[in-house]
Amino acid sequence: MNGLEQIKQTILDDAKAEAARRMETAKARADEIIGNARAAAQVELARREAETVRRAAAIAAAAESGAQGLRRRDALAARRTAVERVLERVHRQLCALPDVAYFEALEALIVRNAEPRPGLLIVSGADRKRLPAEFLTALNPKLPGELSLAAETRDLQGGCVLKYGDIEVNLAFVAILEAEREQIEDLICRELFGA
Repeated sequence: MNGLEQIKQTILDDAKAEAARRMETAKARADEIIGNARAAAQVELARREAETVRRAAAIAAAAESGAQGLRRRDALAARRTAVERVLERVHRQLCALPDVAYFEALEALIVRNAEPRPGLLIVSGADRKRLPAEFLTALNPKLPGELSLAAETRDLQGGCVLKYGDIEVNLAFVAILEAEREQIEDLICRELFGA
């Protein structure tokens, strides 16, 4: 190969490499846009469900005509039932998210709760099987400390656990919903029952 052919080949190789880099950047941006759209759709779905539950509760409250003591007891039971149903529905919806949206939600939880030191990411056996190969590679630059995938798995119904030495940060969906239960319950009761 003479000097001119080598220059041509170098230019072609550089152009191919630049095209590949641009394609990768465009794909990453497209994935980000799709993820944002899915997240917005989930928020809108939750808002509409809460509105439907609120309307149903308003109709039930308007139809109620019993004694005040009975009304209080019925309202308390309805609140507990509504809270339980909403929490169960939210948990089911989180667990049933498509893989891309599910791992985007997991990433958001991890980013908000990560500590500035090396740690381990513990997931369920099912999530380990469907975990995208590039998940930690894409996640770690967003964290104050690096995470590695733990060899162990946990019996989690959605979510994960971050482990830093002897300290564990439980980000299982059930644990998060339970930890925020009082605030969620207050919000649901205000929205549904005006209490």
